[in-house]
Amino acid sequence: SPSLNPDLREKLIAAATKLAAETNYLGLGTFEFLVDADGVGSHDFFAFIEANPRLQVEHTVTEQVTGMDLVKMQLRLAQGARLADLGLDGAPLAGLKVLDLMWVMAGPATTRVLADYGATVLRVESSRRLDTGRTLGPHSNDLATEIEASAFFNNMNAGKQMVTLDPGDPAGREVLLDLVRWADVLTESFSPRAMAGWDLGYETLRRVNPELIMLSSCLMGQSGPLAMFAGFGNLAAAMAGFTSMAGWPDRPPAGAFGAYSDYLAPRFTVATLMAALEHRDRTGEGQYIDLSQSEAAAHFLTPALLKFAIDGEVWTPDGNNDAQMAP
Repeated sequence: SPSLNPDLREKLIAAATKLAAETNYLGLGTFEFLVDADGVGSHDFFAFIEANPRLQVEHTVTEQVTGMDLVKMQLRLAQGARLADLGLDGAPLAGLKVLDLMWVMAGPATTRVLADYGATVLRVESSRRLDTGRTLGPHSNDLATEIEASAFFNNMNAGKQMVTLDPGDPAGREVLLDLVRWADVLTESFSPRAMAGWDLGYETLRRVNPELIMLSSCLMGQSGPLAMFAGFGNLAAAMAGFTSMAGWPDRPPAGAFGAYSDYLAPRFTVATLMAALEHRDRTGEGQYIDLSQSEAAAHFLTPALLKFAIDGEVWTPDGNNDAQMAP
């Protein structure tokens, strides 16, 4: 496979060395090898996630990806401005403006991806209630009482700009509406009553910004008998059906691998937002997206659903066994 352009290769090595020095990353000797994509299958390009999240960069180099494609398509940056450090212009989502009202993980993980690819993401936190994500470990230097010390929170929000305000306060509401005029995309992950209670639903916001794309991604969606069922990904995973599949046949269900839907839903929200942006670019129309985290997670139950639909068999817990891999 071809090598990187020599000039680009040197810029990548220089940028990697600079960032590594800023974050006390010790793997400098690997950078030159990883920048050369000749004959290698897959390698971590930079991975210093434990360092300052503002500088976090993660990338995999494959033999099929070289030159500008390497940089523009697969180089993941916590700040789009880092492309300027490489002497390159633009990022895939440069110029996209996102107003992020999401919190904890399932929502912020979505907008983190947008920030990685160059979007300007303004994360709005409540001035009255602490984001639960700030309390989750691990914490730098074991400072569990320090609200800036959560590695989890900083990972979910790397590359974003942060602001606090109270949408329920008249002054805070006006600031938020002004930000809606600025934004291309607004995302929120509250239960349905929150935005309606502030009179900040889509119909209100589209009068402020007719081309706005608004995404609501709560646990069970905006309508239906379970719409007001609020909670975290462990509950959405249980409602989707994962819990009954995990555990041992002679014991109660063991649960579904943590807050499972928190890790699944962002894959659907990112793809859906990309489709909405493509639609807006072609038609000039904004739109409202209602994405249930539980419904998104249910797509990962496809093998079990097909097993029942085709064979009439219910997928039951089987301990540490696996149909393909163990024993």
